[in-house]
Amino acid sequence: MKKKNTLAMLLAILILVVFIGCTPKDKEAATQKKYGSQSFFPDTKPKNVVADYKIVEIDDTSIGGAKRFGLQVVTKTLDKEEIKQVGISAIEQFKRETEFNAVMVFIYHHEGFIGDGYTLGRVIYAPWGDFARSMEVRTGDYSNMQFQFDIRETNPEYQLTDFETDIILQWNNVYDTLMDEWFETHDNLMDADLSNMPDDQTATDLVAKQNNLTSEQVDSIQQKYMNFLYK
Repeated sequence: MKKKNTLAMLLAILILVVFIGCTPKDKEAATQKKYGSQSFFPDTKPKNVVADYKIVEIDDTSIGGAKRFGLQVVTKTLDKEEIKQVGISAIEQFKRETEFNAVMVFIYHHEGFIGDGYTLGRVIYAPWGDFARSMEVRTGDYSNMQFQFDIRETNPEYQLTDFETDIILQWNNVYDTLMDEWFETHDNLMDADLSNMPDDQTATDLVAKQNNLTSEQVDSIQQKYMNFLYK
């Protein structure tokens, strides 16, 4: 019995030493590993949040001594109040794992649109609601933190099908590729012939051909998407 107690005590001391010796960077690295790309949070969602959501990416945008983060979040809800609560929930959840000076949450209806501007909303949690003032507070001091909301009012009547969503994502990818290729062959923009720069129609025609559609059908899907985003 005494031997078991001694072993238990040694184990407890070892755990304590490891915990104390863990630096903030170690803890941050562990957090990034745990909550990196493709992480799900089904069990910690507050009860007042009806909509499910997923934190897909955590971007470290720290500057100087200010720890700042951007959270890329995907949800299926189109309800403005639920979108707001999703943003708050993601921030509160992240706060339990990582101390910070400011956080900005970008909310999307589909993972494929991450990086092209938020489609549903943006929630800022920062000193006095101003992300630029993140250096004016101590990391982990949330006494002057305020929320700022920019929630879009989308139009559910124009919500895209899976096929239409794929067409929009294809178009974005084709257009970006065309532009990248053009810039690679035009180092000196001052002397470049801008008349041969790829335009929207070039991308539309390529996507239409790849999917056995007409260019008019691709245009129609793009217009539907604009109607969805801008009610």
